[in-house]
Amino acid sequence: MFSRIIALSKHLNFQEKNVIIAFDYTYWDFYGGSSSPWVRGWTRENGIRGKFYFLTASVVNSDLRLPLISIPSTILNTTAYEIISIMNVLKSHLQYQQ
Repeated sequence: MFSRIIALSKHLNFQEKNVIIAFDYTYWDFYGGSSSPWVRGWTRENGIRGKFYFLTASVVNSDLRLPLISIPSTILNTTAYEIISIMNVLKSHLQYQQ
């Protein structure tokens, strides 16, 4: 999926433009029992025992929001570590296209 998005983004000429990359977390409800670092605890309201978090990087400007990559987030990593990891992946793929 990621390689497909990168291929589609070629036509947007990211190498020749300044782009803004936005990072945001999203989550899915988890109803089972788990002490996994992939599941963050929750209030148990409505049977929800935890949340799976994902960090997504998107190219944004006034008329475009293009999600590039989304990674699962664990309680073991910091936000900074996750952002740097995504930036390294994006940098290597965008440089590869040049």
